[in-house]
Amino acid sequence: MPRGTIITLQEVQDAFFERGIHEFDKEKIAELYYLIDDHGYVCLRDPGRAWVPNMDEDDERMACNEIADILELDHSIIEEYYMVVVAAVQAACERFTDMTMREKVPFYIVALHELLP
Repeated sequence: MPRGTIITLQEVQDAFFERGIHEFDKEKIAELYYLIDDHGYVCLRDPGRAWVPNMDEDDERMACNEIADILELDHSIIEEYYMVVVAAVQAACERFTDMTMREKVPFYIVALHELLP
């Protein structure tokens, strides 16, 4: 039995298309996808479960911590950056509603794009 589901680059691109998010070119999406993949976050357990960082403090905290990991921020000084990461997560929340874990990777791409323009 597999431990998780790999969210493919094509699925991420499809999610952007389905949500009408067109300002990201395929190269930028791929660059951020592979950055996320390097840290293992494209493999998801239970991809059909609700993902609500805009309403659930645990999901928001998870998103912020995982983005900090992806960016390889020094955890000894993370508090200096935490509000910047939270702001990027909240900005991404405005673009996504009614998400499942499957949309976590496209969500992270939007948040990372805010942090790494």
